[in-house]
Amino acid sequence: MDSKMQDQSITKVNIQEKANSIYKKELRIAVIGAIVIICMGVGVLFMQPFPGLLNIKIWGFPFPYWYQVTFNWLGIAIVGYIISLLLKKNEEARAELEEREV
Repeated sequence: MDSKMQDQSITKVNIQEKANSIYKKELRIAVIGAIVIICMGVGVLFMQPFPGLLNIKIWGFPFPYWYQVTFNWLGIAIVGYIISLLLKKNEEARAELEEREV
């Protein structure tokens, strides 16, 4: 009987450690994703040290226009999609852990 209680307490500790690990991973994904999106959004400011980029024309449009179209619209959408996939995978791991706990 004592062995069974000890096994249950060890299992609860393992489940709690895994839950903490999943939570920390979710926080890392969210924080890193937010930082990447913010850096992409203000990326036009990074062109100031390289004023030569402002004179480049692609199909008649200045480089900052292409930067905004590709990185600020499409890039952020793609990064957001990847973040949502990672968080969904993390949520599935959490749901599996909760099923095991019950």
